[in-house]
Order: sequence, then structure tokens, then C-alpha cells
Amino acid sequence: MIEQRYNLGFTGGALLYRDSVLLAKLYLDLKDWDKVRKTILEQNLLQIRTLAAQRRIYSETYTRIKELDNEALSIIANGSREEQTQLIWYAICLKYTIIRDFAVEVISNKVKKFDYDISDADFHVFYNNKAIQHDELNKISLQSKRRLIINLFKMLKDTGIVIDGKRIKPVIVASSTKKIIVSEGKVPLEIFPQQK
Repeated sequence: MIEQRYNLGFTGGALLYRDSVLLAKLYLDLKDWDKVRKTILEQNLLQIRTLAAQRRIYSETYTRIKELDNEALSIIANGSREEQTQLIWYAICLKYTIIRDFAVEVISNKVKKFDYDISDADFHVFYNNKAIQHDELNKISLQSKRRLIINLFKMLKDTGIVIDGKRIKPVIVASSTKKIIVSEGKVPLEIFPQQK
């Protein structure tokens, strides 16, 4: 079986919490992604200096959350900070299979073994093992790989999965988040490290 290529485009943005909440609220109000994009760019609602950067951040945020249903978008728009960040993390794991695989295969497995330390070395081992099946990982520059690590760990920190530098914190998944993830069945709940 040929594995799906990894999308490595997450070097351009971390969690994008504020932007995700804004887009979710606008979409629920306007019910049209084209109108959301037009409103965001015309009014510079992302508060970014250049139009090119606005477009890039909009595109990254939009492509993460556009696959979510209205229930999930409503929680991102109006839920608690915990629910919001958990569903944004879920959206990231839907879009970026490499992040999902790292969360499940490395982070959650460590917590199951009561190992709460995570480091760049863990990512390098994971990355090198995946490069055997994913040739696209062999083709990026060292600088791009470093940006992948920086943004991944920033996302993990912003989501509350990693604290105090590089220590994994088991997550109590909000019931609303759990319901959506389980009912959709697109990614395992192990994208969140949980104590058994």
C-alpha cells in the first residue's frame, strides 16, 4: 500500500488560535467561506500588515477549519478556551497527518509508558523512521525541518499538551471535543495524551 504524502506546510503558522476563532465566528454568521475571505481581507480583520501575509494566514487557518462541521465551528467560536484549543488541535491533526502520527505514535505512547519528557530528539527519530516510507521527508532542507520542529512544539505548547519547556501534560479531553472526534472517526482520540 502506498502511503499518502505528508503535507509539510505547517511551517507558516503555529496554533493560530485567535484567527481560528475569528474565522469560525464569521463563517457561522455569514454561512459562506467566500464572504468570510472577502470580509477578512477587505477589513484586515487578522490585523496583519501586508496583504500577502494576510492571505497566507487566512489560507492556513481556513484550510484547517473548513472541514469541521457547524457543531465544531460553534464550539471554536463560542466554547471555553480548553474546548476551542482542543478542536483547533483536532483540525490541525486532520490536515497534517505527520502531526497526527507524531501525537499518536510518540506523545501518547510515551504517556502510556509514564514517560513525560519530550525532546527534539524524539521528533528526529520519528522523522527518520517515517522518511523510509515518505520520501518527501528526505527532500526538505535542514532549515525547513528545523521550522517544522519549532512550529510543532509551539502548537503543542499552545494546546497545553507540552508544558515547562518539553514536558508532556496528559489532557482531559472535553466531552464536546470527545463526542465530535469519536462520532466523526477520522482521527484517533490518542491525538491527546491521556492517562489511563
